[in-house]
Amino acid sequence: MQSEDSPKKKVAPPRTERSASDRLYDAVVSGGDHTFLAKDLEAVAEENPLFLVEGPLMDGMKEVGRLFGKGKLFLPQVVRSARTMKIAVDILQPRITAYLEKNLHEKGNQKKLAVLATVKGDVHDIGKNIVALILKCNGFEVIDLGGVMVHSQAIYDAAINYQADIVGLSGLITPSLKEMEGVISLFEERGSSIPIFVGGGATTSELHTAVKLSVRYSNPVIQTKDASAMALAANEVVGPNRLTFFHEVTERYRQLREDHQDAKEVKEDSSSLRYASSLETSEQKSVGTKAKAYGMDTITNIPLSDLLDLINWNMYCAAWKVPPSSEEGVRLIKQAKALLDEEKIRLLFESGCKIVYGGVFPAKSDRLAVQVGEKTFYFLRDENSGLCIADMIAKEDTVGLFVTTSSLFLAPYLKELEEQGETMRHLSIKLLADRLAEALAEKAQQLIVSMWGESNCLPTFALPPQDIPPGTTIVKREPSSACLMQPIELV
Repeated sequence: MQSEDSPKKKVAPPRTERSASDRLYDAVVSGGDHTFLAKDLEAVAEENPLFLVEGPLMDGMKEVGRLFGKGKLFLPQVVRSARTMKIAVDILQPRITAYLEKNLHEKGNQKKLAVLATVKGDVHDIGKNIVALILKCNGFEVIDLGGVMVHSQAIYDAAINYQADIVGLSGLITPSLKEMEGVISLFEERGSSIPIFVGGGATTSELHTAVKLSVRYSNPVIQTKDASAMALAANEVVGPNRLTFFHEVTERYRQLREDHQDAKEVKEDSSSLRYASSLETSEQKSVGTKAKAYGMDTITNIPLSDLLDLINWNMYCAAWKVPPSSEEGVRLIKQAKALLDEEKIRLLFESGCKIVYGGVFPAKSDRLAVQVGEKTFYFLRDENSGLCIADMIAKEDTVGLFVTTSSLFLAPYLKELEEQGETMRHLSIKLLADRLAEALAEKAQQLIVSMWGESNCLPTFALPPQDIPPGTTIVKREPSSACLMQPIELV
């Protein structure tokens, strides 16, 4: 048996003494080595292929998820295991297709149809692919809108054109939750009545669904925690007791919303008092400054060699949730440096690096908002210190803006990697793009300081607009010895 907290067995018998199913489980848990995968799948050629997916392969992924949740595995190891799972499913796909066609034909089942899509903002579609297999096992015909970043209009069009019984939206990370709102709102605007399922990660919770998603649709929006739960709920939706099921979901979500609203009102009352108090205990910068030069400039064609020493490898590892000094961290950094040594990657980054700097403008701050020309910027106030970026700008002052990006021409190559299932390489290049954008920000800081004539300005980060490519940093700077480095969010 597997030890509780280790992805590897302390005493592992020779693989030849273990069953093929156990070897498949081991392959997924360990990840990385696919040497015997096809051979082990061939050894169970007589087995129901869907049993193999739901059995040893999914069991392996569940163990990986458990170990990751306990902090015993790092994210790169999870990605490698997910790739092993995908390779195994790809090998099994012809057998799965043949099995389903034979099974449905013999039983004379009438197919129920599901349209599945991974919404914009997500990074992979592994979970959705597993859902598709489980639904097929339950007699559904599945229209899989492959890949990630599927637009809302494409999802709606497919649901209507194929006369879907259900629609499934997958999303793992926070931006995809926002995109789900847009997809659901589109279905509502078009008068659709198709039940919509959402899932894909810890962020897609039942509370979030009740508060943010279900209220946007006159028909059911149903959150499920995994593929098996969705298959059960999907059968309820197309079954004879569907109305009872819908009523139960609606009532459960209504209660969740009421409980959430009660807690929110209590919190908002106390927040108002804290905000008023923080204004009294903190102070605004009193004297503004003027720049010695105004205007904007652009720099392109920046050699990658000029940026390598500025890369923050600790932050690169942090994005993977891996300690940089660990064995896995050392391996990650070594692999990333090897990537940057590849001529194709070097040329992609060098052609995609750009700095727009020197947008120096007069500004006004009333401590609640900062006015720059016709534009108004709002910033969060720290509940503990009472400070806000708007406090760091005087009533009459100057602000500077610059933008850096390292990924102007990365998108086609990232799409190619995505289609090939090269998840590890895909994510590594995206994260390197972020680190290089940060390195470019260091150079931009030097340039804008030279225009300003101040040597003591520190950065404060502002949220970039939507649809900025990965690897883009937008920074607002203001010249004050009292200013704080205060990141809000960077996407």
